[in-house]
Amino acid sequence: MTKEILYLLLKNNIIYIDNLPLSENEEMDNLNKDEVILKLKTSFLSLGYILDEKDVNLSSYPISLLKRFYNRNFNLLKEIKGSKKHVIFYPNFPKVDNINEEEMYFRAALHYLTATKNEIGFLNDDLKEEKRLKDKIEKINYETLKVLNEKAAIKFLAHYFKTLFEGNSPIIYAAKCPLLAFTNKYKIEEIEDIPFKENIYLYIRTKKNNKRISYNHLKFCKNVNDVLRVYQALIEDNPIFYNNHLKSIPRYTRRVLIRKLEELIQNNKYAIEDFNRYKEFWKKAFKYLHVFEYKTIAPNLYDVAYKIRNEKIETYNSKLNKYLVDQNKYLSLIKVKPGEFARKLFYTLSIKDFNEDLTLEAFKEIAFKVSTKVLLELYTYALNRNKFNKRVFKIISPTVFKMHLEIENRDKVNDELLVKVEKLIKEALTLKFSSYPKIEKKVYIDEALKDVVIPPVIRNSSLTFSNLLYGSRVKLDNKNYLRCFTTWKNTKNERIDIDLSMEVFDENLNQTASLAWHNLKGGKKYDAYHSGDITSAPSKDGASEFIDINLAKARLTARYLAICNTIYSGVPFDKIEYCYSGIMLTENRLNSLYREDLVNIKAKLNQKNGNMNLAFVIDLKSNELIWLDVPISENYYSISEDNLSIFGALIDGLKTRMNFYDFITLHQNHVNFVQNKEDADLIIGNDINDDINPIDLNNFSINWF
Repeated sequence: MTKEILYLLLKNNIIYIDNLPLSENEEMDNLNKDEVILKLKTSFLSLGYILDEKDVNLSSYPISLLKRFYNRNFNLLKEIKGSKKHVIFYPNFPKVDNINEEEMYFRAALHYLTATKNEIGFLNDDLKEEKRLKDKIEKINYETLKVLNEKAAIKFLAHYFKTLFEGNSPIIYAAKCPLLAFTNKYKIEEIEDIPFKENIYLYIRTKKNNKRISYNHLKFCKNVNDVLRVYQALIEDNPIFYNNHLKSIPRYTRRVLIRKLEELIQNNKYAIEDFNRYKEFWKKAFKYLHVFEYKTIAPNLYDVAYKIRNEKIETYNSKLNKYLVDQNKYLSLIKVKPGEFARKLFYTLSIKDFNEDLTLEAFKEIAFKVSTKVLLELYTYALNRNKFNKRVFKIISPTVFKMHLEIENRDKVNDELLVKVEKLIKEALTLKFSSYPKIEKKVYIDEALKDVVIPPVIRNSSLTFSNLLYGSRVKLDNKNYLRCFTTWKNTKNERIDIDLSMEVFDENLNQTASLAWHNLKGGKKYDAYHSGDITSAPSKDGASEFIDINLAKARLTARYLAICNTIYSGVPFDKIEYCYSGIMLTENRLNSLYREDLVNIKAKLNQKNGNMNLAFVIDLKSNELIWLDVPISENYYSISEDNLSIFGALIDGLKTRMNFYDFITLHQNHVNFVQNKEDADLIIGNDINDDINPIDLNNFSINWF
């Protein structure tokens, strides 16, 4: 199995032991088997993991394989957690407050002048190293790491990839390569449905002989544009309709696609609307599919193609606009498309002379038919409609991610109306879930799920090794000091310069401090210091940047800490094999540079687009971490230079959303909930060891969305 697949296993706190390839760095040559096993266990403990070997007996494996297991998995975990060997700008960090500004910038100038492709540059080795104090670390919370044999790992992955397809969110970019690598050698479990449209494209790509797909392969296509995604997968084009490059495919495959299109048109009288949405693509597709040669076997498709080509169609929206003077006709037509009604609900409620109660009653009739995803988006909109005085617009394409901010100038919606809409959505979800199969087992919901929100769709989300979802607020330990870090290594032929920064905001989202390469002591009033700018990270040890902040001081005037990473030279994040960012929390300021077992949260930065990553925000008032992990394409220096994209991402991340606890309770009509954990047969919580958890959002969504 590939290294990427091993990362996927580690994401789920699983490692496999047998059939590992030979390692380049054999260690423990002079140890016997018992000593090797002891070394294994103690080494993983040093990273904060307890090995769970209930399903395997380590002593039954040959010592050579145990050594390979150690070298492969332990080294991968060290990459995920970090390494004790870090090149940093100031060797005595965090004790840099005794260096004056002139000295700091003088040394920085020398550093930049001497940095080369393979060297860090001037590292201030002449600074006298102060005596290190021993860190007083209190109780450490160890994670459980399950050990499986390869057969069990393959079985797990076969089910895991099935859940990715059956989930209600996109398969993230970083998981696609492992998925394709796995399906080249192994089969995944039979997929029942693919709810998220863009995943159909990837499903077709996993077929070994995808140039000759069968009609059964198209069973997941619910509308004609799903077929267009299949077409694009067959010619290995982009799954999102931005590039209109199309070409011919084999005759047999053309006939399969045409047969499916004809069926979809017969079953949906508004199918022509779906064609019209991407009419320029379809005009070209009709040509390469030779649609006009199949008039006798696909007469409906022929008719649609003729109308689209000659633009002789009356659209659904044009009909809606005609009925703006007649509420009854308008509502009768818009109820035909429940999803469209949901997206236009607030617009409809704002139409002059339309009766508000009549509109709400009409929406209530069909709301349970709206997809769970759209209902949750509408719920989020209602919760935040009057919350901010700024609006955030996202522009997403395969090559860029931008955010546009404007001052809110719309009238506020009546709070009573918002409450009505929120209540109506919850009732619709409860009714929708009532049709789900009855769960006879006694189910307990952990209240910790109140701190984990249902995330929106993030197309460029990283493949992280934490249990955090976008927008989730996770309670942090009540410690006095926070250390943020980013660690990376150069690629084989490229010098990589990554900069870690922290932007500090008050209660009203006014910036109060900025710690970055251009302002290393910008957080002095918070007892916050930056470790300095590293402009290269040799592949042997790599390099790191750190920021320490005294949380007790920061809480006096600050509210939010936004943590960013920016690439100033080198390839994008997703091309850097070793690149991680995270935090440590301690009671006292750390004297040692790095402690893997103290890593609280850590993620591999793997964004496909853009040179900047807004990783997370710390809410000092609630003592929570808000996980964002979004790319920003604009060049970044600091928010004080009016970088609206990071500010917009921050506002978007602070939105109120439905949490998992409230969401699960809406399943009350088909689930037997109990109040006491001890009485439960099934536990739903935010721990990876719980029976059901949202840590794997795709798997969770199959049964609960």
